Amino acid sequence: MVTKSRTNTFPENRVGESMAFYGRYGCLTGGKRPFMVNDGTKVVEDHSKSHYYTDTWIIDLLTLEWIKISDNFKPGLVYHAQTMYSPQLMYIFGGINSLRFPPGDMREVTFMSSSQQSINMR
Repeated sequence: MVTKSRTNTFPENRVGESMAFYGRYGCLTGGKRPFMVNDGTKVVEDHSKSHYYTDTWIIDLLTLEWIKISDNFKPGLVYHAQTMYSPQLMYIFGGINSLRFPPGDMREVTFMSSSQQSINMR
């Protein structure tokens, strides 16, 4: 399936990302580009050099068009769960990054105001 973008920009290939859907829209956050090294016996990831993505993308599933809505999702997460509660509100739970979020960390992301805040759910 071929997707498109008016600005000719697309999400880079990544691992550990998360997508959530609401109606005809999907929202992509997080993920990383692993930095792989050969240690002489096998290929392993050097986590200190891996790139964690901080961008947020929306895809319109009817037109298959990507729109980058933010590059300020810091710190970037991998292996997190997310759900869209409404077209303007998304919740993200868990995940790991170079800062090592504590278990139970939850984020609320509001799209209309482009704000992001952390909520500690303990």
